[in-house]
Amino acid sequence: MIAKITPVNRPGLHLNQCISPDITMVEINKKLGFKPNIWNHLKNVSAAWGFEVTLDNGSTHRCAIWDYHGRRWSAYGPKPIFDELFGATT
Repeated sequence: MIAKITPVNRPGLHLNQCISPDITMVEINKKLGFKPNIWNHLKNVSAAWGFEVTLDNGSTHRCAIWDYHGRRWSAYGPKPIFDELFGATT
């Protein structure tokens, strides 16, 4: 279970899953508790969130969500974290 989400200014290393394109930016902001916070890839990415997730067991995981050329929503991080936040991911 997720204990804490902390914004960090680091993009995802690569795409390893996708979140439903039906989820809005407002919903992502609400789930994460902050607005997009990564701006170094604006020519390719319209919105990006970088964050660390701390689980109940104390482990931390680097995560990110971004919209690459309108292909909503790419994600990086452990699948169970994104499943907990947004429902089943692919």
